[in-house]
Amino acid sequence: LKMLVKYLKDHGKVLNLGKGTDKDVVAIEVPPPKSPSFIKRHNSRATPASFEQSLPWADVVETKGFGHVAWYSKDVMPWPKGHVDCIAIATDGCIKYKREALQEVIYYLHQAGLDIEEARQEGGSAMIAISDMIRKHIPEHNQEAIIQSLRLDLNVINYKNLNVDKDGLKQIMDYAVEGNILKRSINIDAFADTSFSTEITKKETGSTPFEYSGYADRITEDTKSVLDHYIILLKKYAENPTIVNAVKTQNAKNVSLKEIKAIDREWTAGGKKELAVRLQKNRVGLFLQEKIKENKQSLTELFLCDSKGAVVGEYPKTTDYWQGDEKKFIECYNGGNGKVFVGPLVYDESTKSFSVQISVPVRDGGKTIGALIAGIINKEY
Repeated sequence: LKMLVKYLKDHGKVLNLGKGTDKDVVAIEVPPPKSPSFIKRHNSRATPASFEQSLPWADVVETKGFGHVAWYSKDVMPWPKGHVDCIAIATDGCIKYKREALQEVIYYLHQAGLDIEEARQEGGSAMIAISDMIRKHIPEHNQEAIIQSLRLDLNVINYKNLNVDKDGLKQIMDYAVEGNILKRSINIDAFADTSFSTEITKKETGSTPFEYSGYADRITEDTKSVLDHYIILLKKYAENPTIVNAVKTQNAKNVSLKEIKAIDREWTAGGKKELAVRLQKNRVGLFLQEKIKENKQSLTELFLCDSKGAVVGEYPKTTDYWQGDEKKFIECYNGGNGKVFVGPLVYDESTKSFSVQISVPVRDGGKTIGALIAGIINKEY
């Protein structure tokens, strides 16, 4: 409700709890499991209705076609460490007499958060495994809704830092008091115990070891956070032996730049169709196709280049065979000193979609030998 109070305030409206007609919006209590059917029932009667509810109940409504998600809490109440969603509560007696046991419980809650973050980055079967665990305890959630609510590109919720955030709690409390959800302010220090904090979810799940280049200085910090997820994901792909060995093999052939450019001219003129098919059907192409299928909501294309910018494997077909004259390769390869390149939001003819291209170096023994380039769909700066 505090999110609804903030949202309405930002739009010059006020909230009333329970019944009444003297306010712009009347909030009524609907149990979370019944919220999808609540929307469905009113939708069938052509009656306007909405609900403010935690994930993935909102995405259940979306994926089942009952309605649409209007906004997420991160859009209403931005916060550096992410919004406060749930808190763990323990009695004074438990804290005093069973402190070690409680510390162990908190530790494993944080470990579970780290597991979820790693699964989000890996995608595919890792996300399905997380979904299966959630549905075992809450069967009303469907797999698609769970995966949608954890999408990297939406970034609506994260589990990077699960420690107590007193400033975040105070922000929520202030809106709760303003909206008459709480009668008066309370002393947060009296119940927010930071002594159970851990370092476990501060591990390298949201930071990139690469230097940004390209258009990264023109994007918001929130978008950078989303892109960081993809950079970590692409870094894992770039470290895969299938990727590294393919680039090493291609580089060893030492194909001349003159020959590469000749192939590129035929390619862009509509020729070299057999070569294009081979590059999608070889081990690299099949590997990249699998990764796109695992991340079909966000990845539009993946292609791998050797040290000269020639395509080693791809999915789907690229517009050009030679990428060596383009910033996405030049700045990423960086003369053998690879760094991440973030491109602008553009319309890509080969995938028929607006996307941002991100390039990450492919390394062998610390030396940059090529570049892996991805199209991330519908990223707006």
